[in-house]
Amino acid sequence: MLTNTFLTGAATIQLILSYYANYYNQTDLAATLEEMKPDFGLPKIEIFDFVIVGGGTAGCLLASRLSERYTVLLLERGGPPPPPTKNPYYGYQIEQHPGFNDHFSSTPQKGIKGADGGLNNVTTGRMLGGSGSHNGNIYNRGSPHDYDNYAKLFNDESWKYENILKYYKRFESFGGIVFGDQNITRSDYFGQSGPIHVETNLPPILPTWFQAGIELGYKVQDPNALQEESFTPMVKSAKNGRRSSTYTGYLKKIMGTRSNLRVLMYSDVDEVLINENKTAYGVVYKRHGMPQIAHASKEVILSPSTFTTPIILIKSGVGPKDVLLKAKIPVKHHLPGVGKNLRDHAGVFLEFTATNSSDELLPVVSETGLEKELLKFQSVESSGFYSRNDLGHAQAFFVSQVAKKRGQTGWPDIQVVFKQTARVGKKSPQRVTMHVIVNRLESQGEVIFDTDKYLQGVRDAVELAKIDYNLLTDEEDRLVLMEAINHTLKIMEETTPMRALGMNFTQAIPSVCQTFPYRSPEFWTCYMQQMAGSWWHQSGTCKMGQKSDEFAVVDSKFRVFGINKLRVVDASIYPVTLNANINAATIMIAEKAAEDLFNEYAS
Repeated sequence: MLTNTFLTGAATIQLILSYYANYYNQTDLAATLEEMKPDFGLPKIEIFDFVIVGGGTAGCLLASRLSERYTVLLLERGGPPPPPTKNPYYGYQIEQHPGFNDHFSSTPQKGIKGADGGLNNVTTGRMLGGSGSHNGNIYNRGSPHDYDNYAKLFNDESWKYENILKYYKRFESFGGIVFGDQNITRSDYFGQSGPIHVETNLPPILPTWFQAGIELGYKVQDPNALQEESFTPMVKSAKNGRRSSTYTGYLKKIMGTRSNLRVLMYSDVDEVLINENKTAYGVVYKRHGMPQIAHASKEVILSPSTFTTPIILIKSGVGPKDVLLKAKIPVKHHLPGVGKNLRDHAGVFLEFTATNSSDELLPVVSETGLEKELLKFQSVESSGFYSRNDLGHAQAFFVSQVAKKRGQTGWPDIQVVFKQTARVGKKSPQRVTMHVIVNRLESQGEVIFDTDKYLQGVRDAVELAKIDYNLLTDEEDRLVLMEAINHTLKIMEETTPMRALGMNFTQAIPSVCQTFPYRSPEFWTCYMQQMAGSWWHQSGTCKMGQKSDEFAVVDSKFRVFGINKLRVVDASIYPVTLNANINAATIMIAEKAAEDLFNEYAS
């Protein structure tokens, strides 16, 4: 029998990805060697208005926007995304493949002590589009309070939600449905003609999810326009099951056709060139391992990632003085906040099984119907089983008691996501995995520069980064996660719609936790310690702030303190996490930074 495992199993996808990784690398290498023939093996210095380091979510957008008016060089350490990235169905397999990702392992963690010794392994996309080329396409902006808080922290009104809304509208092409009773005018809150398609996910379970929320006394609202405590649909940056990213929406269509844009792949930046006047004027990079130099007549922009941006700064002589001296790197500027303030979301999974499963509410695909599903996906509408995104089907936002005590009523800090596990064949049980997430942690970590490796000659930013998340070390963070677990249990076990589906808690419990009374506070504390982890929404390591904040790295216009003509534009600038998945907010800051640069260099 034709099976889904045969068609799309892990081994099949990994083989396909390996072929593409090798093919793209070798094809680009051949073109690079041909191009470099006239250089006689010496580095060629090229001059551009802007040099952008990192072709991820922010970098692709910036390269597109800035090259509308200026000459731009975009340097990306990976290659193009492989064809399977177009379909979010393969997200997990792609994010694990070493040919398209950088792999980061944490130091042993104090707040989480799972079977792997408290280690958290995370990957970030090493390809054009970055992690936006393989993420779950979940599109959440966050709460208006998130942005109003930034405006207060930065003393800059341009960061208030009412003022940053135009950047979201600029890149959105919203084809979804606006839910709720907030009298939201679609055109006032959502863009209609931008390059990123955004649509509302409408799985069959959604009305049931809403009924559960209403029974518990919560409203049904839109997750993005004016996010508040409510039950909401999931919104995706996709169209008909096809990924919409800054690579597909901004960069891909102009690569090779816009004469003042040069995109170099497999190009790994070693350091930013900074002169004696503390002005950035270019970068040194390796293209397929071969040293090259690029100069920027206007600015250098760093957009690699929350993990690697601080490492590049330190290699360039910008960072904590003690680290620079220990690594024997000439100090260009002492910035103690570089690498500090690592922020993330943290959470746990809770698995339930629907013993009274409804094929209408929780659809099942028969093994014999797989060929029909393939044909549906390959049609113009691109529908059916293979167009689905199983990272989330519905969600809810809650304001914790801890947040309310801080005076943050109306500002959610808990996110609960309903995820139906894909089911092929009626014999398999219908499992639902609840994502239970704390989105505004007090716990802070650090990206540590490995000076020992650097002194041994290692220069690769990934190898030099030691990640200490420090997750759930703050007592109040643990209280919020406990409350989030209780919200989830109440939804799944006490509401009429979920009881009708026979939802039973069937999560495997770590043996070390089975010594505690079942579901006691001690039981859940143990469960959190053993099962919690990073939600892969890292930010904060080059945090934005006022000059009076000694740990701020950039000002409210993304400019690195103490260094002229150098900016950071990626998720590392957010000083506190948003109540949202990070991708949409990263696209937004790239649009904002592009406008800042246009205004500054307007002739």
